Amino acid sequence: MVEGEVFVFVAAEYETTKNSVNQISLWDHIVLDKDQARFERQIINKYPLIDQGSNLRDKEVKIVLHWHVMPKTGRMASDKMVLSQFRLPNAYSQMDNIGYSSHISENGLAWRA
Repeated sequence: MVEGEVFVFVAAEYETTKNSVNQISLWDHIVLDKDQARFERQIINKYPLIDQGSNLRDKEVKIVLHWHVMPKTGRMASDKMVLSQFRLPNAYSQMDNIGYSSHISENGLAWRA
């Protein structure tokens, strides 16, 4: 087995007329050894989902789990998996609570929007 680490992150992804992929990082973790590779965790986002304008209004948002395997030597590999998707409201304010949560277990990941 090749030694290295795995960078894992959860992102909210959406499209705009300017960019086909926009990402907002919500959570990340670095897996340093295989004992940490199987974990169960309720994800509480480390970084807020902030709309810095009106880019997210009425947008279809995908919650995507990404991982990058970074060996000490050799080729880096990466992949991703869509966990959930939902449409944000057309109108909301800073005070609105648009919540979501996720649960990662060794059998997979479940996301609730």
